[in-house]
Amino acid sequence: MKATVLTGVSIILLIFFSTLYSAVPGSNSTGEIPFIRTSDDSLIIGKNYAFGTYGNRQYTGTLIGQDSVFFTILTDEGRKKIKRNDVKKYGLIDEKPDNIEVEASDSLKLVTVETKDGNNITGFILSRDSLYVILKTPSEIQMTIPVYTIVRITSSDIEYAEGKYFIKDPNETRLFLAPTGRTLSHGTGYISDVELFFPVAAIGLFNYVTIAGGISIIPFSENQLFYINAKVTPLKTKNLDLSAGYLFTNVTNSHYSGISLPYIVGTAGTKIASATFGSGIGFSEDGTSNPMFLLGGEIRVANNIKFLTENWIFTGESTNSFTFIGVRAFGAKFAGDFALLHVWAIDDWDGWPFIPYVSVTYNIDFN
Repeated sequence: MKATVLTGVSIILLIFFSTLYSAVPGSNSTGEIPFIRTSDDSLIIGKNYAFGTYGNRQYTGTLIGQDSVFFTILTDEGRKKIKRNDVKKYGLIDEKPDNIEVEASDSLKLVTVETKDGNNITGFILSRDSLYVILKTPSEIQMTIPVYTIVRITSSDIEYAEGKYFIKDPNETRLFLAPTGRTLSHGTGYISDVELFFPVAAIGLFNYVTIAGGISIIPFSENQLFYINAKVTPLKTKNLDLSAGYLFTNVTNSHYSGISLPYIVGTAGTKIASATFGSGIGFSEDGTSNPMFLLGGEIRVANNIKFLTENWIFTGESTNSFTFIGVRAFGAKFAGDFALLHVWAIDDWDGWPFIPYVSVTYNIDFN
């Protein structure tokens, strides 16, 4: 009953913080759609275009028809008609040149262009051909970059959402301890130190697999706790990620066979606010198996700050449910988590009924 109450309180706190979001500025809050509008007559059938509407909707596809009322484009989801009067801005998306290494080619996403002289320029690709890449930066500056000066184009550490620019949360694949439904990109990973004595490392493979593991380094202890977690994400959409995984934990120098936990976990929402839900079955040495449930959430309240809650609900008689409520601050490489942990089955708390939780993470890109 107590776990249910605090879980409800955690969700209410997230809703409260979400009402504060509209008052928190991003790094650029102009809300401008980064497309160039030219004469309607310049649109060419068979070319790829990005359209931004007055309703802040964005569409990308091949122009297959146009008349005095509609633009008709062919998108990945099929044929789409867009009213001319609804179009605020649009831009041509040219085919990428063969001599540029491109890892993120979606012109609606921020990318970083690395040049031979060591500069890294972040912006939206408006157009490109065999000679030039035309980039529009978050500060609305348009740049023309010669192709021969470009080393590579990669995903940016900045993202564009809800009309604002944000620093990406590099640790969105987990809450405090629990995994989310999201996965690490291929060739990226992190090294984390939890509560000083528990280092953890993780790496993403093929954009669908995340492998993580860690072992405690408690001084003067003969036994150390370790765990291994593998997660596969077969479903990835704009607002929903669904994963399945397997977690194993045990103690070194012990005859105990450990705990196995197959699970499923999903994350629904945007880069600004999302909810994570999951379920698993824990198998222990004595042959018992008990289901457990996960309920978590996160809300971005500033450019690089999130509030998070994480709730584990166990159904076994000998296991304790617990709740985290805390905050994450992050940059492009580093992130720090601070939370308060409450274990529900402990009835004889003497004084402050929370345990501080602290972790520091360094994120790595091997690409």
